[in-house]
Amino acid sequence: MRVLVTGGSGFVGSSVVSDLVARGIEVRVIDKAGGALPALRNGTLEVIEGGIEDRETVQHAMNGIDVVYHLADTFSSQSNEVLDIDVKGNINLLKTAAACGIRHFLFASTHRVW
Repeated sequence: MRVLVTGGSGFVGSSVVSDLVARGIEVRVIDKAGGALPALRNGTLEVIEGGIEDRETVQHAMNGIDVVYHLADTFSSQSNEVLDIDVKGNINLLKTAAACGIRHFLFASTHRVW
């Protein structure tokens, strides 16, 4: 099984990635920053630096994936960044997952929700 984790270097994402890698699952991360992930890199972890709003990066990241854990979001208060990442990026991920035949897509909220 191959898993894609969006936002894999974030607060929640890095914990998910760490657990999946510890279980020997092949993990691919798409994130704009590597964060704490270099310490986890081994034969089962691949990191793609990029954003979910970039269609080509998302298409590349989803190639050969069975499961998506979607944890990416923006910290920005700029409305254009929120629109690009949290709205258009989500739509981009969902359309690409459907086109790739991915049947398992987990969308999680952020740890900042009260």
